[in-house]
Amino acid sequence: MQKWIGMVHVRDCSTEPKLNGAIGAFVSVIALANDSAHFIERAGDLMASMGFQVVEIEDIALWDKRAKMIHNCSKFHSLAAMLPSEGTITYGPFDSYEAE
Repeated sequence: MQKWIGMVHVRDCSTEPKLNGAIGAFVSVIALANDSAHFIERAGDLMASMGFQVVEIEDIALWDKRAKMIHNCSKFHSLAAMLPSEGTITYGPFDSYEAE
């Protein structure tokens, strides 16, 4: 398996809202996966387990390729460094929005 990264667009569908009244959010997910389809499955399962509906998963790439493009963003490098010691999937902060 390799490290993959992607941007997940979610909507809060839980009975206990998690986005402080926002209707949706974007969150970066980094996961160990066999390929992009496996990454989509794993990221979707993670968000569903947290009470979110996945609207779309986009900008999926191998971490090694994407890391070269975001070398100045330490939060992503810190998240990626946690794998696999902290598990096989992790996510960054939720960037929420109020309306479409």
